Amino acid sequence: LGDFIKDITIIGGIAYIANQVDGLTIIDVTDPSKPVWVANESTLNTSVQDVGYSTTSVVVANDFAYTGLPNLDTVAIFDVSDPSNPSPFHQLENISVRNLAIVGNLLVVQSIGGTTLFDVSDASNPLQLSEINQSFSAVHISNGFLYMSGLNAGLTIYNISDPVNPILTGSALGLGVGNAVTVQDNSAYITNEFGLIDIYDISEMDKVKKLFENT
Repeated sequence: LGDFIKDITIIGGIAYIANQVDGLTIIDVTDPSKPVWVANESTLNTSVQDVGYSTTSVVVANDFAYTGLPNLDTVAIFDVSDPSNPSPFHQLENISVRNLAIVGNLLVVQSIGGTTLFDVSDASNPLQLSEINQSFSAVHISNGFLYMSGLNAGLTIYNISDPVNPILTGSALGLGVGNAVTVQDNSAYITNEFGLIDIYDISEMDKVKKLFENT
């Protein structure tokens, strides 16, 4: 797999890997002790000479894989209904993508310019629903809420029960640049570029409190 793996999503025993050089790589991990290589799709990584190092994020839903290629300002959509034969399906262009998240037919794209929500019920024609004019680098969706972190590695929460009208619910400051965020029960966990982990109490989303900072 090389040294350039940036992201991974596992659906039904199949791992979809974002590899900066090799593009979308698919591995069968039904037996975790014996992973089996299934396929690779690197068309876009090599479509522009000397770009390389492109695919940095991947999410999968409804037999489609969505991959972020920041060097090409593109979100590439692949048909993975047959994981052994992934095929280019559609592209969202002119997006300096940083990260992706998806739940059902709702795709969230974080870019340098902001955070955009798309309806991808028709993957051949994604429909932009709304845009949040803030730039983030980490995202997690849970129970109708969008949890994001960015330049200050803090936590920002939006209510997206109506994805056409995201509502800012709460926020708290942090340090560094957030690179991952996840949520469990009433706590949000953020890692940043300094190797730190911040934990926030989100039991009251309009009064987010930092519980822990690993320094």
